Amino acid sequence: MKKIFSLLALLLVFAMLFAACGGDGTTTTSSTTASSTTAASTTGTSASTGTTASTGTTATTGTTATTGTTGTTGTTATTGTTGTTATVTPTNPDNNPVMPDAKKSLKILAIGNSFSVDAMEHLAVILKDAGYEEIVLGNLYIGGCSLTTHKGNIRTGAEAYEFYTNTGNGWSSKKSNIESGIIFAEWDVITIQQVSQDSGKPETFTYLNDILDYVRTTASEFNPDVKILWHMTWAYQGNSTHSGFANYGKSQKTMYEAITGAVKSDIIPNGRIDGFIPSGTAIQNLRTSYFGDTLTRDGYHLSYDIGRYTAALMWYKQITGADISGITAVPDKFPGIAEHLPAIKEAVNNAFANNLEVTKSEITEFEDELLVMTDADKAHLTSLGLDPAKYEVLDLNLTLKGYYNSTDTKDWGKVKTTAGNSKQFIATGIFTPQVLPAGSVINIADGYQYRLEGWQMLGTKNAEARLDNSKADMVLDASYYDKYNFIAFNISKLDSSEIVYEDRTAFRIYVPIAEEKPNEMTAEDKAYLTAIGLNPDNYEKLDLDYILFAYYNCNSNINSAENSVANNLVNFISTRTFAKEEIPVGSVIRIDKGYQYRPEWWVELGVSVPGSARPGNIVGENDTNYKVVDDEWWGSYNYRGFNVAVQGNGAVVSEETGTHFVIYVPKAN
Repeated sequence: MKKIFSLLALLLVFAMLFAACGGDGTTTTSSTTASSTTAASTTGTSASTGTTASTGTTATTGTTATTGTTGTTGTTATTGTTGTTATVTPTNPDNNPVMPDAKKSLKILAIGNSFSVDAMEHLAVILKDAGYEEIVLGNLYIGGCSLTTHKGNIRTGAEAYEFYTNTGNGWSSKKSNIESGIIFAEWDVITIQQVSQDSGKPETFTYLNDILDYVRTTASEFNPDVKILWHMTWAYQGNSTHSGFANYGKSQKTMYEAITGAVKSDIIPNGRIDGFIPSGTAIQNLRTSYFGDTLTRDGYHLSYDIGRYTAALMWYKQITGADISGITAVPDKFPGIAEHLPAIKEAVNNAFANNLEVTKSEITEFEDELLVMTDADKAHLTSLGLDPAKYEVLDLNLTLKGYYNSTDTKDWGKVKTTAGNSKQFIATGIFTPQVLPAGSVINIADGYQYRLEGWQMLGTKNAEARLDNSKADMVLDASYYDKYNFIAFNISKLDSSEIVYEDRTAFRIYVPIAEEKPNEMTAEDKAYLTAIGLNPDNYEKLDLDYILFAYYNCNSNINSAENSVANNLVNFISTRTFAKEEIPVGSVIRIDKGYQYRPEWWVELGVSVPGSARPGNIVGENDTNYKVVDDEWWGSYNYRGFNVAVQGNGAVVSEETGTHFVIYVPKAN
């Protein structure tokens, strides 16, 4: 009999949803005090008083709801159905965990989009580590899916979703409609979220209450105690190119505050929702640590390792309230997460305790164990007759299970991670002679080998024959840089077995510690300033911190010193970026004859300047070519960086190239 009544209630919901939508999903409900789609208590339990609403729905919190009359109890929540005043009371205003007593079983469904994929990707790993034996995770996924689209799919029953499921051993998927996903399991928790670009715009939550009522009614047939949570997503990376970032003035701070503001105004007061998961706050907290603003892979989706793991741990913490100090498991594919767990856990715990405000991290520096000069390192250098105090360990920027082939016909300078034999290798980063100078010491452990790969230009096939693998330590000879401008290494085991995380320590490089060169005014500098009518005693040279083989492009937000294989890198040397106060009005920019520079500009670092003409090259036409900085030179920009090249952009640059571009700044009074 219970099932018959539940079926009738469900049919009534569909009929009323259709009527409310006018059949096309574009018309919202009329002014009524109780949502016209509610067929069961919005607190997840049946009304205890037996009072019946005149619309035929079960009254919420036992209050009689009559059409056109505002209920007498509860908090008024206006979001969800346009023109509808819903008399529902927040069930969890303090956002306490909703499954604190869950021990061995947990079943969670997300009705979402790619941001729910990000958040749930590593959740099973965490739950298994926490001792859960029965795990069922589901994700009804449509890329970029909004609340409006979910509402439309409820109305039509369209099999528009890719339904991902995971019982602890990886994800599988099939096509599904929303109802099939909801009745797939006796879900303990179901989450709902808005599409990311609208997550801070509560005016787009028009259909939220309709969706909530449908989800609870459908799910309650299998679990009347199901908890419905709002997934509070994250703000975009500061340099994101997502078109929706314009909704927030392309400001991460503005977007985060809008997202939390929407939760305060429209989620917490909504009694249909049992709480929210503050993934956005956890990510924002972690951005104040040593990670900085590096937690996405494309400016908005989370990074596959740290970003996704942080969101998953936040889900576990918020849903269960459990102590996460003992969580140590990380995905096999991303073993490096383990060394960052202290910062991740700090961010999650702080978001749990203070879920709508950023808590600054106390972990602002990370000491990579691979960069520590160990006693074994010192002993090795000493055995070669070298002074360990004059060397430091090079950051190798390792990619596990990947390799280079400098003579391959494509992807020159890129790590191959999908080849059949990729699992047998570790690839280092790519180094220039500035970073890996001649005289550096290479140390390979017993049982391993390495191959030196080299390129004249990245993005261009290496014309030299590939070098053989080597099992021997060596001191890097300058002759390698007669052949190559860029060098990298592949590391593998002699038995060709699969690489594991612990193999990272098998290959070490020690580089000579560069001597500090004082950036002092030389006699030549003083003569130059005197020749153009300035008093050298009033100026000092700016430290430009050159990067060899790199350039900026402010219009496309490129700094080719990072992750680029452009084949023209060898033609440029770039400075660091400078704030306006570092190059004040009155500074003198000098370029020597035969050289040129481009003064790139930004309003905000990490944000490109599309639509603004890129500044042109300034050519040194004579021996006293210079520019005195004025207000017009800075204009509306707050930052500058410089590309320096031999005139015509055709020659390979060197550190010597940088001596032909100088900036003199006025001494502070």
